[in-house]
Amino acid sequence: LHDKGPVTSEWKNARVPERPLKVGYISADFRAHSTSFFFEPLLAHHDGSQFESFCYAAVMHPDAVTARLQGLANHWRSIIGLTGTQVAEMIRADGIDQSPAKNECARDRLMGGTACRGAAITAADQKQISDRRGHS
Repeated sequence: LHDKGPVTSEWKNARVPERPLKVGYISADFRAHSTSFFFEPLLAHHDGSQFESFCYAAVMHPDAVTARLQGLANHWRSIIGLTGTQVAEMIRADGIDQSPAKNECARDRLMGGTACRGAAITAADQKQISDRRGHS
C-alpha cells in the first residue's frame, strides 16, 4: 500500500443532495485497539438516510471487534495485499464522497499519503453539503 496512487480531480459521483453521502473509513485498527472504542459508536449511530458507510480494512489479524465492526458497516472491504493505487481505484469505484481522517498517520502510512485521493469531497466541503441539506 505504499505507492502514491493516482491523483485526479475528476469525480463521477452523482450530485444529488438528497442521496446519502458515501463515507469511507480506512484503517488497520478495525480490531481490538483503542481507536475502535471511539469508532464503533460512530459507525453504530450512522443515520442510514444521510450516510452510507464503507470500511477499508487493513486488518492483519481480525478478531471479535473486527466482526462487530464488519456487521455495523454498510460495506466492508479488505485491503490487505493491495497497493495504494488499487485502494484509491476501489474508493473511486465505490463512489466515496468523503474519507474523514480517522487516523491520518496510519492512513498516510498505509496509502503513501494519498488515501483521500479516492474521495470526491474534503471535510471542508462537508459544511456546504450540510448547509444545502438544511443542517447547521
